[in-house]
Amino acid sequence: MGIVCSNCKHVVRIYETSEEVREMAKQLKATVKPPWYLFLGSIILTLIIGLLVVQSISRKNKYSAYLENPQVNDIYALRNAYETSENKYELWKVINVKEDSIDMSVSIFKYRYIPNQLKPEDLFFDNYITYHKNTMLEFLKNGTIAKVSRGMTIAKGNSTEPIPDSTNIDPDYSK
Repeated sequence: MGIVCSNCKHVVRIYETSEEVREMAKQLKATVKPPWYLFLGSIILTLIIGLLVVQSISRKNKYSAYLENPQVNDIYALRNAYETSENKYELWKVINVKEDSIDMSVSIFKYRYIPNQLKPEDLFFDNYITYHKNTMLEFLKNGTIAKVSRGMTIAKGNSTEPIPDSTNIDPDYSK
């Protein structure tokens, strides 16, 4: 490392220069700042990571609010970590909400991905299971519940319609 003469290209090593030249070099170095765009990649990466974190927290809060106040026809997508096939997701449909528990019907099919829309052939069993609301919140915290959907529709050709209420259950069911 040294100082190069722009005229004759002679190189003088820093330790061979006078103290005055070294001091001028330090001052010159202190006044030169790196260009702002040099840090642009780091800034963009930090913003993207921050956005993803905020989005994830927002999604968890939304799902948590849905689980604390469930409604009939809410759809819960559950991830089965023990499933050996590619179809690791199943859907649970809320069919009845009690004060502290939720009755749900399990989908007949398992899925490779979480569907955004149901198809007419996506059926649910006529029987149901009951879970306490706190258990469902625990499922959300430990990652078993991957998504909670409210207002999901059924695709029929080029149009969609709301999910029908579960009327296959015995009318005396809620007694």
